[in-house]
Amino acid sequence: MAVGIGFGPLIVLGSYYVQAQILPFRIFLISIPVGILIALVVFINEFPDYLADKSAGKRTIVVRLGKKNAMVLYHILLVSVYAAIVFLVIFKFLPVASLIVFLSLPLTIKAFTVSRKNFDKVYELLPANASTIGLHMAIGALLSIGIALDRILCA
Repeated sequence: MAVGIGFGPLIVLGSYYVQAQILPFRIFLISIPVGILIALVVFINEFPDYLADKSAGKRTIVVRLGKKNAMVLYHILLVSVYAAIVFLVIFKFLPVASLIVFLSLPLTIKAFTVSRKNFDKVYELLPANASTIGLHMAIGALLSIGIALDRILCA
């Protein structure tokens, strides 16, 4: 969670403030999907460490929930990224062009299906880990492109 806050809202708000010298509330809202995505990168990387973490007495989310329930949470959060972006478009915090993020759906589907089938297998889960990292980069870039396209097309 701290990673999601630190590398989501704090980074986005900080970089926006440095450039614009203001902090509109909508920028905080826009940072939420980015924060969820980076938290998911850390979260899915806890699965391979489940047994070691459990035996060492670590209380990670995966250890607390168990692998199966933790994977359900991973899937809910993955879907919530897109739901948040749609919500932000509907309520005009993001331009319609931001829906370009849906171009990343094939990567999301890969992460979803691989993780659903292999949440309890270390090596077979690795493609889902890689897809989650790719999603963070892809959605962040596509969100930026969507905002820039709106500025260019509506100027």
